[in-house]
Amino acid sequence: MRHKLTHRLFATLFPALLATACGGPTDPESLGTDNALEQDYAGLDEADEAPMFGDASFALLDEAAEDAAADPSEVGTTPTDPALARDFAHLSVTLLWGKLRPDPRETDVTDWSGVLHVDGGAIAAVRPIRFEAQDALRRGDDRSTLGWVSHTRPHHDGVHVLIRVPLTPEARTGSLNLRTVAYSVQIPLGQLTHLERVVDVGDNQVAINAFLVRPDDCPTGVLRGHWSAPNDRGVGRILGRWMSTDGGVQGHLRGLYGTRANGEQVFFAKVIAADGRFIGRLAGHFEAGEFEGRWITRGGEHHGGVIGRYRPAEDGEGGAFLGRWAERCGETTMPPERTPPPETRPTTRS
Repeated sequence: MRHKLTHRLFATLFPALLATACGGPTDPESLGTDNALEQDYAGLDEADEAPMFGDASFALLDEAAEDAAADPSEVGTTPTDPALARDFAHLSVTLLWGKLRPDPRETDVTDWSGVLHVDGGAIAAVRPIRFEAQDALRRGDDRSTLGWVSHTRPHHDGVHVLIRVPLTPEARTGSLNLRTVAYSVQIPLGQLTHLERVVDVGDNQVAINAFLVRPDDCPTGVLRGHWSAPNDRGVGRILGRWMSTDGGVQGHLRGLYGTRANGEQVFFAKVIAADGRFIGRLAGHFEAGEFEGRWITRGGEHHGGVIGRYRPAEDGEGGAFLGRWAERCGETTMPPERTPPPETRPTTRS
C-alpha cells in the first residue's frame, strides 16, 4: 500500500484557482477483549465521553496540552476567507524532528536549530511543537522565513506552519527550504499539496506531512500521536490529537490496531471533540509504515477519511503516527483509496 507523492493535484487545481482568481500508555486491554479486532468497530461505541476519554494516558504521553501559538494573532488567520481564496492557495505543513519513537535511554543531545524559508510564499501561521523553555522561535521580517533554536534528546520537537502562496504563474516554481544543523532539504511547493515523508537522520528522524487546504468550508486537518508497541497478542494502542489546519487541538482519538484471524492488518479508533462530544469512528488498514481509513459518523455514514504514516515501536519503546483527516468533500486532496476499509462485521476464526 504505497501512496505516490504526486504533482497531479497541484497541476490541476492550481491553474483552476488561478483562472477563478482571475488504560496505560501501552495497554490496549482497556479498549477491548481478546477478540476486539474481530468485533464490529473493535467494540468502540458512538457515545459521548469525558474530555480526553478521562484517560490519564494522554497526560502521561504529553498529548493533553495544546501546543501554544507563536503569535496568537497569526493563528487566527483562516484560509477559507473568500477574500483570501480568490488570490491565494494555502498549504498546511507539519515538521517533526528528533526521536519520533521516544527513547528515555538516549543521552546524546541533537542540535536542530535552523531556518525554514518559503521561496514564493509566506508563512501565515505558526505553532511550535513540544518546544521547551530553552527552545525559541524567531520570525523573519519578510514573513517568508522562520528560525528556531531546538535541541532534542529522548523525544522530538517540531513546527506546524500554514503557508500562503499567491495564485500567480511564478509561484509554481517556489519551494520550501528547511535548513538545520542536522538535516536540510528543499521541496517544491507543488509536492506539498500531498506529502507524507519520514527520513532517518542517524538515530533520529524527520517527518514531513503537508496538504493543500481547500478554499471553502470543507473541514480538514492534522492527526498525530502515539502508535504503541503491541502486547503478546499482537494488539497495540493508538492515542493522539485531532487538529485543525493551523495545528490547534480540536479533539482526541483513541483506538487499537493489530492483525485479524484472516490476516488483515486493521486499526480502529474513536474520535471525540475537546469537550468529549462524539465525532466519529475510524476504520482502516495499515502496512509498511502507512495507514489509511474511513471516518464513520453515527448511523454508519461515510463522513470522510484519514491517511498518514506511522513508525512502529521498537524494543518496547513507543511508536508514533502523523497524518491528516478530511471530510468527504475534501477527499479530492487525498490519494485514491488503495484498499477498502476493513469489514466491520465480526470475522470467523478458522
